[in-house]
Amino acid sequence: MSGAIFPKLHRFREIHFVPFPKQLSTTFEGCPKLSTTNFKKTANFHHSLFFFFEIRCTHIFTSIHQFNQGENLLENPYKPPNFELNEEPNELEYVGFWARVGASLIDTIILLVVIYPILFAIYGKEYFSSEQFLAGFSDFFLSYVFPAIAIIVFWIYKSATPGKMVIRAKIVDARTGNQPSTGQLIGRYFAYYLSLIPFGLGFLWVAWDSKKQGWHDKLAGTVVVRPISRGTEAVKFED
Repeated sequence: MSGAIFPKLHRFREIHFVPFPKQLSTTFEGCPKLSTTNFKKTANFHHSLFFFFEIRCTHIFTSIHQFNQGENLLENPYKPPNFELNEEPNELEYVGFWARVGASLIDTIILLVVIYPILFAIYGKEYFSSEQFLAGFSDFFLSYVFPAIAIIVFWIYKSATPGKMVIRAKIVDARTGNQPSTGQLIGRYFAYYLSLIPFGLGFLWVAWDSKKQGWHDKLAGTVVVRPISRGTEAVKFED
């Protein structure tokens, strides 16, 4: 019977018959020391011959179903829990015209707070009363180049400007809902000028478009979304 298994135990026990009167010489951690008297009382051996069990505990932990032809009598407590997360992602809604106007005002205020003190330091107070379109290279860089870089960088790394972050809005690909490519975001910024030229009609288009897209959104293939807050219809992407 060498190698028999005690069911319902996770510690594997090797059982060897040894002739009487050999004593139990070794007690391993986790195994009680067994005496001759206890075995005589509990084992139904032949009167003329007694055998003792020498029980050795090993540190092998296993599920009992491995030794019962697939019958799972006891779950392995050392096995990590097996479950799947079935949480649904937050449903999204398209961000409407007035919410986006509010986000744009926040962005404009932030840019003015950063840029105007620098322009004042360079050109003085005359800058604000001058009728010149551009006062110089610094004016061009701070008024046009710096805002473009700042906005595109925020779009790339945060999918939103600070104003959009305040209203929990972000820019995503209109077809997949994933983050737009860098090329899409750069094209979206320069498409602002196309939306602005005909009396701002491209921006006003957001107010009545079904997906709340301005012309710059349509040209870049993007939409502006945020988590649903008023029970509106959820956004559905193609992929």
